[in-house]
Amino acid sequence: MPWYPVCSSTEIAEGGFRTVTLLGKRIAVFLRRGEFYAISAMCRHQGADLTRGVRNGDVFTCPRHHWRHDLYTGECLSEPGLTLPRYALRIREGRIEVEVGGEYYD
Repeated sequence: MPWYPVCSSTEIAEGGFRTVTLLGKRIAVFLRRGEFYAISAMCRHQGADLTRGVRNGDVFTCPRHHWRHDLYTGECLSEPGLTLPRYALRIREGRIEVEVGGEYYD
């Protein structure tokens, strides 16, 4: 699967995120406790961009219908059993890269 650069690893502050569109997929990359995560930024209900919703700690609330999603696991807290896809990522030469096409669910 191909890897795509997102940004420098120093561009995301602890607790922050960066959102990118890669191959038509909206992906959010987060930094939490020194570890990076990549997750779909699109709500599974009606495809709203979660990063445009309200963030409270580790949870984003969808701006359309208020479904709540855990930022790091992808779990939908409003509809148990639904999970957002996560993406593998790596850091090479100080840059964060995301593997698109290798989505997975925990």
